[in-house]
Amino acid sequence: MKLRQIATILFAFLVNGLSAQPVCTPWGNIKSIFVEGEEMKFETSLRSVNSDWKGYVKTEKYNWEGTQTYTVEGNTHTVSHFLLGLPLDFTSRMSETGKGKAQVEINIKANEVISQAGTYFCMEAPGTEFSSGTISFFNNKKQISELDLKTSSKKTNGDFIRLKANKIVWKSANRLYTITSDETVEVFLRQDFDGNPAYKNDPWPQQKFVESDPVMEKADYQLYFTMIKGNAQKGVSKQMTFDIEVSGTIDREPVTLALDEKNPGRKWDGISGNYRNQFPDKDAMVIDYCLDSLRVTWGRISMWWEDWQPKEGVNPTEQAKSGKLSKRVYEQMELAQKLQQRNIPVIVSVWAAPDWAIDKNNIPKKGVHLDQKKMDRICESIALYLLYLKQEYGVEASMFSFNEPDCGVEVFQTPEEHAIFNKAIGAYLKSKGLATKMLLGDTGHGTAVANKIVWPTINDPSIHPYIGAIALHTYHGCNTSDLNEWARASKAINVPLMVAEGGTNSAAHRSPLVFLQPWFQLVEIDTYIRICNICQPITVMEWQLTSDYSVLKGKGLYGDNGPLRPTQRFWNLKQLGATPAGSFWVPISSNRPNISCAAAGDIANGIYSIHLVNNGATREVTVTGIPESVKSFKMYVTDATRGMKKIKTIPVANGKADFTLEAQTYTSLINN
Repeated sequence: MKLRQIATILFAFLVNGLSAQPVCTPWGNIKSIFVEGEEMKFETSLRSVNSDWKGYVKTEKYNWEGTQTYTVEGNTHTVSHFLLGLPLDFTSRMSETGKGKAQVEINIKANEVISQAGTYFCMEAPGTEFSSGTISFFNNKKQISELDLKTSSKKTNGDFIRLKANKIVWKSANRLYTITSDETVEVFLRQDFDGNPAYKNDPWPQQKFVESDPVMEKADYQLYFTMIKGNAQKGVSKQMTFDIEVSGTIDREPVTLALDEKNPGRKWDGISGNYRNQFPDKDAMVIDYCLDSLRVTWGRISMWWEDWQPKEGVNPTEQAKSGKLSKRVYEQMELAQKLQQRNIPVIVSVWAAPDWAIDKNNIPKKGVHLDQKKMDRICESIALYLLYLKQEYGVEASMFSFNEPDCGVEVFQTPEEHAIFNKAIGAYLKSKGLATKMLLGDTGHGTAVANKIVWPTINDPSIHPYIGAIALHTYHGCNTSDLNEWARASKAINVPLMVAEGGTNSAAHRSPLVFLQPWFQLVEIDTYIRICNICQPITVMEWQLTSDYSVLKGKGLYGDNGPLRPTQRFWNLKQLGATPAGSFWVPISSNRPNISCAAAGDIANGIYSIHLVNNGATREVTVTGIPESVKSFKMYVTDATRGMKKIKTIPVANGKADFTLEAQTYTSLINN
């Protein structure tokens, strides 16, 4: 073995404490364990399965009901909540217990009678990984059964096997997983498809079992440990502890990245932020710190329309001039002025509509419809706000939108209504001498389904003059097929694409300590880098650069009373923002999985930026296709312990650069 390869392997054991990292979620599941940077994929959950086995409810991210608790003490994460729609309380205590090891302690209690097949602790493992492997069952250290998963078949009830056991061992060519419970219970193995599978990145606690999936050839395996069999009686409780140990082949295969600098794409301005004032006691300090420390290129504010004109027959401009409006309306305009003073263009968005503008006879599942009969007055009200902002504060909004109209937060629009409104308001603002254009989409979901809202506008050329950009939010989607649809839409209308809200979990404010978890922070920047490669956005706008979802900690934020200081998410943004304004996105591809990449070129000044997120182990990387003018790159790294730290200079020879890419890092090469 070459000396460099030996050094790389040794380095993987030493850097950043990567020997074992369970991904403990704030909804109570362990999603995987990282071993030497390699992700050993599986997921635990608590499940109540319907009596007919047609669906189930599980611990999952978007359980918006009630109030959950989430605490972190050392290596232990504790979550308390109840299953969505069910009177079943649970506490999940998840701990790292060693290299490749974790423990889950589950406590449950039924507060009312629950009709169900049972309540189970479930360990789900990839079908693609184990379909040619084996699963062995033990009771008190004695093996009692083993299945060859390649040849085994389901019984008529959907089980592969059902028996009493307390230890199960999964084996495949590349993985070895063991799960041990603290008592012997009925255990069974199934392999069911979900109606809303995990790859859609939109996990809802309530699921249906389906027969097949258009993307997944093989369903994942589900191993069920019985906690309550059959209906749960009121007051019944149960506690169980599960120990999990994983190991397997570590992928350290060298990676080749191919840069295509001859085909520059769309322009990049830089990173940006949302500024929806909500917490006056903390927002100002975070806003000022970020504006002083980051190169912010766009800002998005809330109009607070419900406070601007709460009553239909009252002139809001006169009310504003006499100081009679809500304090937060003025504060938001003052913030817009602060952005303008820094030459940061402003987008104005509406969340909630005033009561008079709502159609009370057309109630959607979520949010409200605008009263289409009052479209003239709606356009006038919004225009008066934008004119007041321009005349009194010197800010002419670059664009306007309704926030997340695809899912009704809070104004819901069908694709057709979205097009009708864009045309009406666009023409009205132009008639009033405003240069403000529409932000098309601005959807809460980053999915291909949400993308459908933009097409009636795209298909009507008469609306195009009023459109400034197309925008998505990065929640509830953003896999490759989703992002390809957004890229296609922005090219079809030939306007820039924006990430108007960046983040990976719209419910994260319910468990804010998750923002400080290294895995969460790496997933966020990985999402941005994938979007940059596929969609070539003009900007990524973090939600938010205020104290809400803050990229800073201290001064009481996240329970930290130390000084105000950056988190890993802050450094991720700063490192991405180091890509010069005016750069064009350049195609780049990887020949190996687990490496997300994006590249940009400031061709006029000969500055190139290459961004890499390594979701796997430390490995050797070669980048080809580098322009002849580039002789070296500075390498910057952000991870759990380093913030945009320059660690070395990488030489370039004959258009090629070789270097070591560390495990679970965000790494950038820039020749500035």
